[in-house]
Amino acid sequence: MINSGLSNYQLKFFFAVSLCLYLIALVWVLFFQVGTTDRDTYFVNPDDHIVPFHSTFDMFKKYFTYRYTPHGGEFRDIFLMNVLGNLVLLMPWGFLAPLVFNKLNTLKKVAISGFLISFLAEVIQFVFTLGIADVDDLMYNTIGTIAGYYVLQITKYLLWKAKAISLDNLHDEKLNRKGI
Repeated sequence: MINSGLSNYQLKFFFAVSLCLYLIALVWVLFFQVGTTDRDTYFVNPDDHIVPFHSTFDMFKKYFTYRYTPHGGEFRDIFLMNVLGNLVLLMPWGFLAPLVFNKLNTLKKVAISGFLISFLAEVIQFVFTLGIADVDDLMYNTIGTIAGYYVLQITKYLLWKAKAISLDNLHDEKLNRKGI
């Protein structure tokens, strides 16, 4: 895996513990944060939350037309929480899951698993009225999962590249022919 002096087992254990801690934090953020959603506006027209991007565009429209933001917050803060927050929410899953679960080794598998986690979270939010179930969240979370997977791939490439140009490999003929 990584040439860090740790065994593959130790690294996998570290990533598994990290994933467990992340999942605990994820459950807390999704279901137990009190007072972070405006459920009164949600029930005015709940169909708005099943049409893709309707609630996001509605948020922009309300702000630019009426200068309205839920909870009286700044638009920038609402945007960061809703859009960027949902993008970042499942990025750790996209990064850590392939390191822990051998079968989650392709973009497609990781994206589907992120979609299913997000879908389950939205169903739980809807059924138990914990937060606001919104199809936009599902899309942003899935995109975030994919972004996390790509961050992992870039990280793996950079670690491989760093190993390829380390002092131990400085005299490797293949590297010298490439001018490294």
